[in-house]
Amino acid sequence: MSDEVQQVEVKEYEENERKKDLKKEEKKKKKKVKTFSKIIAFLLPSFLGLIFIFLLIAIFFIAIMVALGLLKSDSDSDSEVCVDVKSAEEICKSVTVIGNGTWTVDEYIAGVVGGEVGVFAGHPEIQKALSVAARTYTMNAAKGGSNGASIDSNGNCTVPTGEQFQVFKESYVNDSNIVSIVQETSGQILTDENGNTKSTEYDSMLIKSSFDSSGNSVILKQRDLELPKQWLEDVNEFTISCPKNCNTRNCTSLNKYRTSYDGWGCGHGRGMSQWGGLYLEMEKQYDMLKILDYFYGEETDYKLSLASSKGAGRKCTSGQNGNLQPLDKYTLYHEGLKKLDHTLSKSDMDEINSFVEQEIKKAGHGTSEAVAAAGQALVFALEQKGVYLGYYWGGGHDDTSSVIGVSSKWGKNVGISYTNKGTPTGPEYGMDCSGFVSWATRNACKADFGATVSGSWQSYGKRINSLSDAQPGDVLADSGHVQLVVKNNGDGSVYVAEETSSYGLIFNRITSPNHPIYSMKDWYAKNCKK
Repeated sequence: MSDEVQQVEVKEYEENERKKDLKKEEKKKKKKVKTFSKIIAFLLPSFLGLIFIFLLIAIFFIAIMVALGLLKSDSDSDSEVCVDVKSAEEICKSVTVIGNGTWTVDEYIAGVVGGEVGVFAGHPEIQKALSVAARTYTMNAAKGGSNGASIDSNGNCTVPTGEQFQVFKESYVNDSNIVSIVQETSGQILTDENGNTKSTEYDSMLIKSSFDSSGNSVILKQRDLELPKQWLEDVNEFTISCPKNCNTRNCTSLNKYRTSYDGWGCGHGRGMSQWGGLYLEMEKQYDMLKILDYFYGEETDYKLSLASSKGAGRKCTSGQNGNLQPLDKYTLYHEGLKKLDHTLSKSDMDEINSFVEQEIKKAGHGTSEAVAAAGQALVFALEQKGVYLGYYWGGGHDDTSSVIGVSSKWGKNVGISYTNKGTPTGPEYGMDCSGFVSWATRNACKADFGATVSGSWQSYGKRINSLSDAQPGDVLADSGHVQLVVKNNGDGSVYVAEETSSYGLIFNRITSPNHPIYSMKDWYAKNCKK
């Protein structure tokens, strides 16, 4: 065999061996891929199952935390407030009426509704409203041990009967119409923003004045509700014969329900007017909730709401703003507070501004109520930070006159400290009396208002003589001082917000005015920018 032939054969042999090796390597790779695929196919369902189980467990725990209020859901706003509430039956297991036996809560309330407004047959909304009010009043009195009511360690409540507490008539306990109305509100009570029951007083009516200027209506002391004279005489068959001042027991009237009625002026006139509620249902088509809100919500400094009727529960509502809760009281003369001696942080300024804006919006920008809300909200919001704004003569009339909201200059040490004689009482910068009222007007009425001196308000407003007629947004003013009315208390007194040289920016209760009173409603209506 020649060398050439031999070399060719060797090459062919080597090529064949190389191809065999390649085929073996390819088979090994295919086998590995196939094996790996089998492993993945085997493990994947189990892996996905474990992930699914983990997610279910996580969702379960998150749901529990949200339900317990330990974690907010995505739908919760930053200002959401959650409180624990109870139904009436969880407070009073039963109600023992002194001299009249022991009843379930709803049986007792049926006796009260019948005794108080049983004559309002065919008008269920005012009767339901009274059911909630009477139930709440009972729970509140029993818990507080007030007005002769009490509660023992087992939750059994005892209450008096008659005019000194609530009129209870056993004959209505089984009255099908009254019982049906009471059961529609079973368990429901009114609570404040913290879930606490309130003293929801009510009265037949207390007339503030016999007739208006036209002689065609009477005005109740409760929220100054105006009832047409003709409506009273037609619907209730009242014969009205009253002197101008009805707040005494010298006025008599006759109606179809009583042989005599000693005085329109009898009663305390607080809370809900029963006849006023009937009028709102009949003439204004108010339902139970609107009647309750009219007398117990809007007349107070916070909104009341219905608690759970299904037993203990958790009720979440939108708060006024962040950590600033609704105004529920007035701190007079800065009890427990200190003067603002530093500029506020940006977060505090933003929070206060947001609160003030929301209060203005709620009252209705450009109204008398909005100006009062602006002043009230500022004083209150600062108090929630533990401070009050000091007095600074001329403050609010200079570079801050165009400021909307909190001034970054407030509380700043400006290095000036004078005697308290119409001059700065710094060295911390603040506002003076007219600067403050101008600030409230600028924020809630007219952004370009600027600032004016105290005496100018006399030319803006319409003079009124009685403090009882002053409404939120009105002012008490002369050339030396101006005060902003924020609330009429209904007892001849008002609350004002004011900057004083002695105390700084405060809430003050006025019973006898030292300055003329001016109604600002018409001026706001004409000059405010909506």
